[in-house]
Amino acid sequence: MQKGILFVSATRFEVEGLIAQSEQVGDNLYGNLDFMILVGGVGLMHMSFALTQTLYLYPEIKQVIHLGIAGDYSEDKALGTVFQISSSSYGDLGTQSDGKFQSFYDD
Repeated sequence: MQKGILFVSATRFEVEGLIAQSEQVGDNLYGNLDFMILVGGVGLMHMSFALTQTLYLYPEIKQVIHLGIAGDYSEDKALGTVFQISSSSYGDLGTQSDGKFQSFYDD
């Protein structure tokens, strides 16, 4: 099975269309000849563990694409919008004031 691309999502709901084109190859892991799908679970700890384990078991994976809301709960972005992330912050450590998030790591 060629598995150069891994799609990851926190929930099965976010990737049901892709799962329908795949077969189950492990716990919360699906695949076909073109790609694999990992349903890693909600939250940093669950996704980090599942993703690290999958990348270790399948070193042929060269690209990871996160599908779903990726932790962004803002209402000003239309569902289905595609984003290329150039930086991120750890949203569990910070404050939100006047509609802006201030990470504890920001200067």
